[in-house]
Amino acid sequence: MDFKGIRKFILDMFLVGKKNLTLLIAAVAVLLIVLALRKSDVFLVVKAPSNRQVKIEINDVVKDSLCLDAPSKEDSILMMDVLYDRPYTAKKIEFVAIHTTDSPEPKKNSTVEYWKDFFFRVKYPGSKMYGYNYLVTKDKVLNLRPLNKNSTLEKSEIVWGVANFNSRTVSIAYEGGRIKKNGKWVDKIDTRSERQKFLVDSLIKEVKLIAPNAVVKGHGQFPGVSKSCPNYKI
Repeated sequence: MDFKGIRKFILDMFLVGKKNLTLLIAAVAVLLIVLALRKSDVFLVVKAPSNRQVKIEINDVVKDSLCLDAPSKEDSILMMDVLYDRPYTAKKIEFVAIHTTDSPEPKKNSTVEYWKDFFFRVKYPGSKMYGYNYLVTKDKVLNLRPLNKNSTLEKSEIVWGVANFNSRTVSIAYEGGRIKKNGKWVDKIDTRSERQKFLVDSLIKEVKLIAPNAVVKGHGQFPGVSKSCPNYKI
């Protein structure tokens, strides 16, 4: 069955599932199986029982593969400050967190627009929050939520990179972290190219110029985080 057929099948089951709980559960199960396939660069748009369209990316980069934390209560409050332009007291930059996207090696189509769509619509729908301030692709730096060159983090500079530390942390990520070997995905690998290493180090130096006391840590070194991210020792 091709993806159009899968889409129609899931949609039909959702619609019927309004009146039949068993079929609704089956539709969710099929959807999870489809997500697990991780096919490349295909989007499904399904209509949930509420008639709201839901866009799901069936990609080599699946929603939960990125090495990011689930938003905490503090993160949710920060999001509301951003969305509703509420008064906010900026905090000093205390940390620089280094991440890997835990995704296949960089693609040519890796752009700010691509990652904006990914974070705003797929990873954190409706939040208008990125996971990183800067993302290092194969050969360039994407300024997702760049700094204003002062020692504090304004609410417009905050991202969801490290749960409970985002109001004080600048997050930098390199695209990569997993490879395909013998038909299977292998993660927890440092896939940085020499160019990526140089760009990440350059970004760290730039942040340290405005926040010299900021501590540079791998994402996995933060309290409460049990991940290998960024897959190399800081």
